[in-house]
Amino acid sequence: MAQNFKIHSRQTENSIHLNLAGDFDGNSACELLHAIEQLNRKKIPIFINTEGLHRIYDFGCEVFKKKLCLVNDRFDTPVFVGRHQARIAFQN
Repeated sequence: MAQNFKIHSRQTENSIHLNLAGDFDGNSACELLHAIEQLNRKKIPIFINTEGLHRIYDFGCEVFKKKLCLVNDRFDTPVFVGRHQARIAFQN
């Protein structure tokens, strides 16, 4: 379990920005998905910055992608930015 994983959030009038920091594993994936589900109720775009991630575990990416795919019909897919975006972001 990545105990150093943190999600820093900032909201503007038109969007929500989540900055990820630390290591991304299976528990981190579940924590991020939970944050997305809670924030998406506001019906504004969510941007997730991956720059602050250090270690990214394949298992965490797979858990995130699988769970996001399962609940994707309930909310809009967030926009990923940063150098690790392609590794974590949901790909069709």
